[in-house]
Amino acid sequence: MKWLKDMGPVVGAILLALAVGAIVTVATGYSVAAVFRELVRGAFGGTYQFAQTLTQATPILFTSLSFLIAFRCGLFNIGAEGQLYLGAFAAAWAGFTFRLPPVLHTVVCLLFGAVFGGIWGLIPGWLRAKRGANEFVTTMMLSYVA
Repeated sequence: MKWLKDMGPVVGAILLALAVGAIVTVATGYSVAAVFRELVRGAFGGTYQFAQTLTQATPILFTSLSFLIAFRCGLFNIGAEGQLYLGAFAAAWAGFTFRLPPVLHTVVCLLFGAVFGGIWGLIPGWLRAKRGANEFVTTMMLSYVA
C-alpha cells in the first residue's frame, strides 16, 4: 500500500495540471471538452500519434533524469539543457561524419552524444570540486554557451 500513498502527489499534480488547463481554456473562450478531446486524439489517437508523442517526450525525459541524478547527489545542475544540445550536436556530427554499418553507426552516435554531453557536464563539476565555484551559476553559464 506504500505505492498507493506515493502515487498521491503524482495524481494530484496531474489533476491540478488538468484543472489549470481547463481554467485557461474557459478564460480564452474555447470548449473544455473539445480541447481535451483534441489533446487526447492528437497525442494518443493512433499508433503514429502515440509514437510521435514518445519521440517528442524522450529528450525531455532524459534531460529531467540527468537533472535528477545530480540533484540526488546534492548538486543543482540547471545546465542539463545545454548538455543535451551539445550531446545532440556531437551525435549529429558523428552521424554525418562516419560511414559505418547501421547498427554500429547508431551505437557510435549515441556514444558521441553521451560522451560530449558528459564532458560538458564535467566542466562545472571540476570547477565545483577544484575551485569551489557555485554549480548553479556555472551550469547556467555553460548552458548559454552550448
